Amino acid sequence: MMKFGCVSCVVLAMSLLAGCGGETDSLADHNGDGQQGYLPSSIPSLAPSPYQPDATYATFELYALASGDVSLQAQLSAKPLALAKADTDYIQLGDNGLQALWASVGESINQMDLSDDLFRDLADATGMSVQLLESLEDTLYFNSLINAKHTWYGSVLPYVDGEPYFVTTELSSGSYLDGSQVTLPRPFKLDELDDTYSRSADAITLSWNPIEAGLVVDVQAMVECLDGRSFTVGRHTEYDEGFVTFEAGVLDSEVLSGTCFATFIVVKRREGTLDTYLRGGVIAGNQVRLKATVSLE
Repeated sequence: MMKFGCVSCVVLAMSLLAGCGGETDSLADHNGDGQQGYLPSSIPSLAPSPYQPDATYATFELYALASGDVSLQAQLSAKPLALAKADTDYIQLGDNGLQALWASVGESINQMDLSDDLFRDLADATGMSVQLLESLEDTLYFNSLINAKHTWYGSVLPYVDGEPYFVTTELSSGSYLDGSQVTLPRPFKLDELDDTYSRSADAITLSWNPIEAGLVVDVQAMVECLDGRSFTVGRHTEYDEGFVTFEAGVLDSEVLSGTCFATFIVVKRREGTLDTYLRGGVIAGNQVRLKATVSLE
């Protein structure tokens, strides 16, 4: 086995692969701004870095969707996000010796093993690793810890059941913080709901399978009416019970009238292990499903 102990080496090899003819498949245009999630064709700078390992808090969120995609979101800060208010509380790539953010499936991009079949391994790696780019999106999942009003980074990878996902922070000094990892919750399916229900008279139960230990579950119920008014209720449980019930009247409000639409979003969440050289933060994997029905008086 040939060991590539740095991202620079893998990037160089991938750029050589891309230059051997044929088109290189790009990853999704996650940001909607025309930037593609390519691995860069140039070798990252190895200039000296003023980075202090204990100076950065990191928030890494991964959301697995029913489509089979995993949306990756990352934000860096000088304080815990709950305390970060001013622009100066947030850290951007290029500052403090932070070079880039990478995500990969199965192993850290900094620890990839390449066999004698170099081109096959590199082709596989391009589908299971990606650089996170600055995002212009300002809407995130309801349970996300990231502040969308400040700079954050994102991209997309495929879902692989049971495999760990890594987020690697590359430093301009040539070092890599690659100990941040999480295994996503298993896919699950929401049971069907009735076509309609009464907000004032009917309880509504969301149920799903399979049930999985070691997870927390967040549920958001949002009722939106034709006149544009809406009402939202959230539920949080510290373990996966396989169902949640909204009693009659809980999803009703004086702002709602007539026929409305109720959307239920269920997020199962597991926290992983953050690299010990980061001062603090979180890496978490989320599995997301939703159902909708018609809400009557």
